[in-house]
Amino acid sequence: MADGKQKKERQSSLSVRQKAVLQMLAQTAPRPVTLAAISEKLGVSSRTVLREMPAVEKWLTDNDFRFSRKPGIGMAIEEQDENLGLIRELLEMENIIPMYNRQERRRHILGELFFAAEPVKAYAFTSVYHISEGTLYDDLDVLAGWLKEYRVEIVRRPGTGIFLKGTETALRQAISGAVFEFIDVDKILELLSKNAQKKKKREILTQNPLLGFWDFDIVQAVTRLLADSGKRLGVKYTDHGYIGLVVRISLAVGRMRDGKYNERPAQDLKRFRATPEMAAAEYMAGELGREFSLSFPAEETGYFALYLSSARIWSSAAELKDPLQNMNTRQIVMSMAAIAEQLTKLPFRSCTRMADDLVEHINAFISRASVNLRMENPQPDLVQQSYPEIYEAVKTSCEVLREFIAPREIPESEIGYIAMHFAAAAEQLQENERKIRAVVVCPAGIGTSKVLSVNLMRLFGNLEVQRIISAFDIDEEQLRREGIDLIISTTEIQTDFPHLRVGMILQTQDKLMIRNAIEEINRRRIHQKTRSAAAPFCGDGTLTLDFIRHASLIGSEIVEILEHFRIRDAEQAESFDRLVSLAAAMFTGKEDEQERIAAGIRKREEIGDTFFPDMHIYLFHCITDVTKHSRFGFLRLVRPLAGEKGEVRGAVVMLAPDEGQTRECYETISALSALLVDDSRFLQALQEGDAAAGAALAEQALVKYYKNETMKRIGVN
Repeated sequence: MADGKQKKERQSSLSVRQKAVLQMLAQTAPRPVTLAAISEKLGVSSRTVLREMPAVEKWLTDNDFRFSRKPGIGMAIEEQDENLGLIRELLEMENIIPMYNRQERRRHILGELFFAAEPVKAYAFTSVYHISEGTLYDDLDVLAGWLKEYRVEIVRRPGTGIFLKGTETALRQAISGAVFEFIDVDKILELLSKNAQKKKKREILTQNPLLGFWDFDIVQAVTRLLADSGKRLGVKYTDHGYIGLVVRISLAVGRMRDGKYNERPAQDLKRFRATPEMAAAEYMAGELGREFSLSFPAEETGYFALYLSSARIWSSAAELKDPLQNMNTRQIVMSMAAIAEQLTKLPFRSCTRMADDLVEHINAFISRASVNLRMENPQPDLVQQSYPEIYEAVKTSCEVLREFIAPREIPESEIGYIAMHFAAAAEQLQENERKIRAVVVCPAGIGTSKVLSVNLMRLFGNLEVQRIISAFDIDEEQLRREGIDLIISTTEIQTDFPHLRVGMILQTQDKLMIRNAIEEINRRRIHQKTRSAAAPFCGDGTLTLDFIRHASLIGSEIVEILEHFRIRDAEQAESFDRLVSLAAAMFTGKEDEQERIAAGIRKREEIGDTFFPDMHIYLFHCITDVTKHSRFGFLRLVRPLAGEKGEVRGAVVMLAPDEGQTRECYETISALSALLVDDSRFLQALQEGDAAAGAALAEQALVKYYKNETMKRIGVN
C-alpha cells in the first residue's frame, strides 16, 4: 500500500449495503466473487448490487486499494492480508448512511415533520436521504394525500420551509394514526415490556421517528394509571385498545408539556360528564398533573374519557348507561346482521354474543365519529383477505350504520373491525356445525370395526364415531333421532340413509370420499339453518320454549305499555327542573319514587341533551327500579316553555325497568320511540292531547312490531 494512502483523508460515507459489499469482498479476497453470489448473500437483485458498485470502487480508489473486475470470473480486492485487515478497520470506523426504501423514507420524513419545532428546509431532507428535490416533492405529495384524511395539510413555503398545518386535535389524531399504520405493534409491545433491554428500546425509538413523543417516564406513569382505571371501571382492555390508550394519553401529556393543548370546546364532550369514564379520566388527569406539573383543562380530560370509552370491554354485569342508545344500536346491529345474512347465507341474527359485542363497539364508534376520532386497525386487510365474502357483505350492511352517524363516513378500519365480529361469529357457527356424527358397519368382526373407528377419528378431527352397528340392525328413524349424519360401512348395504362404502384399510379414494361427504353435510346444515335462523318449531312440529318465551316477553311488554299509555296536561313548567319533576310524576304518586325517576332523567340529560328542536319536545328516558315493565307517556305543556334551544311544548317519558332487564323490553319500547319519527300523526296526537288517537297508533305500531319479530323467527320475510 502506498504511503500517501495513510495521509489521504477518507472521502465519502457509505450506505449500509455498500459497506456490506465491501466486507464481503474483503472476506473473500484475493479470490474473486461473482455479482450473483453477492446478490444472493445480501438478498437483493444483481441489478441492485450493480448500482452500488461505483460507490464501492470509488471508496477503494479514494483509499488507494487495488480492485479488479474480470468478466466471467468476478470481482476482487487485490491486496495482501495486512491491507485487508486495514480495510476491515476502516470499514468499522466508516460513517454509515442509513439505507431506506421509499416507504421507510416517507415515514421518517413524516415523523420529522410531526415533531419539528420550526419549518424544515427542503435541503435538510434531500441531503440526509440523498434524494433529489423532485423525489422529495413526490414523497410529500403522497404524504399530503394520507394526511388529508386527518384534516392536516403539508405547507411548502419558499424561503421558510416545509411544515404541517392543522388543529392540535387533528395533529394528535394523525400522529397516533401514523403510529398504528406504519409501526409494527410488536415494536410498541417491546417498548412496553419490562423484560426488554434498554439498548433495544432505544434502537426502536431511533429507527422510528414517528415515536418522537415517546417518553419513558410519561409512559410508565400512564401504564400505572391505566391499571388503576381498569379496576375503578371494572373493565379489562383489549390488547390493541390498551396500546391505543398508552399512545394517545402519552402523546397528549407530551404535547401539553410542550405547551400544545387541544382547542375543541369542552361542550362537544359533555355527554361524558356523568359517566364512569369521566371519573376515571379526572383521576388520571389529576395524578398526571401532579407528577408532571401540568394543569389539565376540561377539553383534555374529556378526551381521556373518550379514549377510555373507546378501548374498553365491559364486564357482563355492567349496567347499560344509556338504554335508549343501546336499544337503537341493537336495532341497527340486527338490521346489519339481516343484510349480511341474506348475502352470505349464514344465520348471523341468531348470534347473540356477536350482537352484544357489536352494540358495545358501535356505541363507542358513534361517540368517536362525533369528534372525528379514528380507531386504527392493526390488521386492516386481515378479514378482507381471509373472509372476502363476509367483508363485502359487512361493507354493504354498513350503509345502515351510515345513516346514524355524522359525518356519514365509515373508515375502512372501522369496517374491518365490524367485519372481524362477523368473521368470528361465522367461525363459531361453522365450528358448531362441524362435528359429524357417524356409525360404523363392519361385518369382519368387532376388532376390525374398532380399528376402523379409531382410524376414522384420527384422520378426520371433525368426525365422531358414535357406535358400531350390524348391517341387519340399521334403523333409519332411530339414527335420525340420535342425530346421526352418516353411515360408514365396509360392505354393501341397502338403505336410503346417507352412507359410504369404504375398505377396511382406508385408501386415498376412501379418504377423499369421506372428506367430500363431510363438506356436503356441513353445507346442507348451514343452508338449513339459514332458512330458519331461529326456528320456532321442534322436530315434532311443536313450538320451542325459546320462541314461546321470546314472543311472551314482547307481548307482555306491549300489553303493559298500551295499558299504561297516557298523555297528561300541565298548565306550565316554569323551568327545566320543574319539567323534569312533572315528567317524573306521570307514573307514580309516591314522592320518593318520583325523586328517583327525576334523578335518573337528570343523570341521562347530563350525558347528552335529549331536546329535539324540530319537534319541540324532550325525550326523557331512564332505567328505574320504580317499575317492573316499560312505560310510555307524554307530558303536554298547555303553555310552552321558552328554552335556550327553542320552544318546549312537552316531553315524551319512557321508563325501562332496572330489575329483570331483557332485550325484548328495550327493543319493544324502542320500536315505539321510532314511531315519533316514522309517523308524524303520532307526534301530532301527543301534542294535541288526543290520547285515543295516540294509543291507537301506538297499538298499530307495536302489533306490527310483534308480527315482524315472530315472523322473522319463523323464517318468513
